[in-house]
Amino acid sequence: MFQVNEVEPNVFRANLLNENDINSYIQLHSIQTKTSWCIFSSKQSTRYVCRKVFVCHHSAFQKKNIKENVKGKSKNTNCLAKIDITIKLTTKDTCKKDPYVKDGLPAIITFTNAHNHTLTSGEALSFLRPTDDIRCMFNGYFTSGLGISESIKIHEEKVELKYGINSTELANAHVNPKYRTVRYWYDEWKKIHLGPQNGDGVFQVSIWNNTFIYY
Repeated sequence: MFQVNEVEPNVFRANLLNENDINSYIQLHSIQTKTSWCIFSSKQSTRYVCRKVFVCHHSAFQKKNIKENVKGKSKNTNCLAKIDITIKLTTKDTCKKDPYVKDGLPAIITFTNAHNHTLTSGEALSFLRPTDDIRCMFNGYFTSGLGISESIKIHEEKVELKYGINSTELANAHVNPKYRTVRYWYDEWKKIHLGPQNGDGVFQVSIWNNTFIYY
């Protein structure tokens, strides 16, 4: 569990030690705040362990602008919300100059809380990115022999049982992914466990299963 202390408005010190810690913290923060974040930049330097900047998934970063969004399906609202995380080096010098580093809190987390969109509507929740744990659950469904529709149905039943039949969590893609996401996961799962459906890969997989098919 991460220790995160607010040292001034929107600025926190934390016990994040490396890039993996940053990614884990962002995933945890996303779940707690019902938000989703994209990596805007990632840097390493001799002056710090690493620095990563995340922008809201409703930002204009790598998206069509609003005027070009003819079909109306873009997530772009020009949201300016941002999370900037820098992990300072832990050395004798930094421990002397920065008491937070000495106390085991080398990470500086700066929030720009400038969301220009709702965070709690059904539409906003449906745009969120599913967690790695949810994907693992669906891989378990597939391994058990369930298809896409069956997996979605049994998972929704679990969400209803946990949060209630009318809970907004049913619209929250963090915990209840959309059909196209599950379909993509299923296709990826098939490639790993069943092999490709055509081309050279089929021949190779068939040989591995002691079955020879010639094209």
